[in-house]
Amino acid sequence: MRTTRSGLVLLASAALLVSGCSGGDDEPDSSPTPSGSASPTETNTAKPTEGLDKVCEEFTVKAIGRLLDTRVEQGQVTRGGCGFFDRKNPAAISISFDQGEFDDGADAFDTTQSQVEDAFSGKTTTLDGVGDAAFYVVGAGANGAKNQGAGGVRIDDVVVQVTVLQARKLKAPRVGQIMEQALTLAAGAMVD
Repeated sequence: MRTTRSGLVLLASAALLVSGCSGGDDEPDSSPTPSGSASPTETNTAKPTEGLDKVCEEFTVKAIGRLLDTRVEQGQVTRGGCGFFDRKNPAAISISFDQGEFDDGADAFDTTQSQVEDAFSGKTTTLDGVGDAAFYVVGAGANGAKNQGAGGVRIDDVVVQVTVLQARKLKAPRVGQIMEQALTLAAGAMVD
């Protein structure tokens, strides 16, 4: 398998996510819906997209904790955005929401999809009715770890990339379920 720049960026984002933790809530609830009461997440990018800001403002550690079925802390990702990881074992599972490294719009979405498909060996799943376009791949990442997920969602000219990295030995269908829920939540946050 060919390792691409995007694949390395996905893995680097996860590593920086773990090192850039801030605080978190204690208890996950039972339903994976975001709350609008979160404060904005700091980013370290010069030009974050408005859509990505909306996504990160909507998500709380409680909502993402429910999605991942664990207590999480929030951290930063390299290209702007937000990420969440298991509080007790950051390597166990993490999820990041960040902007692609490409220009906005349909071309950026196509390029993001191509780069994710190159970085992750697995079947591409297209999600109908989620944003203007959405997809994800669950498979082995560039480092060979199994059942990792990555994908993207586009609303108008905004593309948000979602990455799930895990060492919990979750089965591919569960990682796919997390990806579908995360992409749906991200799309919903961008249109609110």
